[in-house]
Amino acid sequence: MGEQAWRETKKTVQARANHNCEICGRYVPHTSATNDWLHTHEVYDVDHAHREYTFSRFIGICAECHYYIHQGYLFNLFTQGEISEEYLKEIVDKGDKLLRSMALKKSVNVTISKPYTLLYNGERYINDFYPEIALKLHSKGVHILPCESSLKKLPEQFYYKRKG
Repeated sequence: MGEQAWRETKKTVQARANHNCEICGRYVPHTSATNDWLHTHEVYDVDHAHREYTFSRFIGICAECHYYIHQGYLFNLFTQGEISEEYLKEIVDKGDKLLRSMALKKSVNVTISKPYTLLYNGERYINDFYPEIALKLHSKGVHILPCESSLKKLPEQFYYKRKG
């Protein structure tokens, strides 16, 4: 998706959400004074049997719900000193409480050797968070996408390059 299409998608999602997180319902003011904005997050349908996921839609969510979903990123922010331990605990407690209220449980992919791939337009994709696994799948035709929080980057020739 190009930059212009992404900006339009974010505007559409934010307008639909009307300043409210579509997960927890928190009002998000969208002001530069508070730097509190709805994040546009993707939702996927997950096929556990085939260990793949496909894009479903975008939703507008608050920063805390977004960080809770991406706990690896959240813990990186904490270890890099960008957020406090108090804020980290607040986010995790809020997310855990929300899951309990919906009778849901956190699910972690503990079988790193059998990762999930993204299926999009008949092609499979994986990020480079675990570069050795990404390279193994690349040899089987899976495209590698860069992950912002990956600690080790692969040589440029291994990354997917969009055609056109």
